[in-house]
Amino acid sequence: MITTASPRSFEVVKGIGASAVVNYKSPEEEQVKEILSTTGGNLYLIFDAASQSHKLAAQLFAKLSDGPGKPRRFTTTNDWDPMDDKDFHGALVNHIMLGPIGRPGSAINAQIESYIPLIVKLIEDGRFKTSDYEIVGTGFEAVLEAYAYQQTGKAGHKKVLIKLQDA
Repeated sequence: MITTASPRSFEVVKGIGASAVVNYKSPEEEQVKEILSTTGGNLYLIFDAASQSHKLAAQLFAKLSDGPGKPRRFTTTNDWDPMDDKDFHGALVNHIMLGPIGRPGSAINAQIESYIPLIVKLIEDGRFKTSDYEIVGTGFEAVLEAYAYQQTGKAGHKKVLIKLQDA
């Protein structure tokens, strides 16, 4: 698995299974070149969890030749930027709509709920690891405090979280 991350997170993502990491702060042309070099052009699946990589994915698919019997797939959590599926050069494109998550009556909630036992098992088996995190404050008013703390860089690669309320 190859992924993109900031240089300060390279070791973290390698520690959770990435075989190679590309600096997402590099120009897209450099990222494309490095990814193609690392994969030898054997790239069939791209997952955009940060909702920012659709242009990079389109550039990658444009430079790849079709492989035998392996359809290319691009999945993104970006459901607001206009994208033309033709830009992905025949790859099957799947848009994950995150907006409805948690809204009453949303069909996606039942789907997510069905994954919970699998996720728990993966965590228990040590095959799924959470990111390092640091909790900064409690209550909705702590959002600004947590944001300011994250902006200082003191959390490093850790995710900065707040507790909405004490249990």
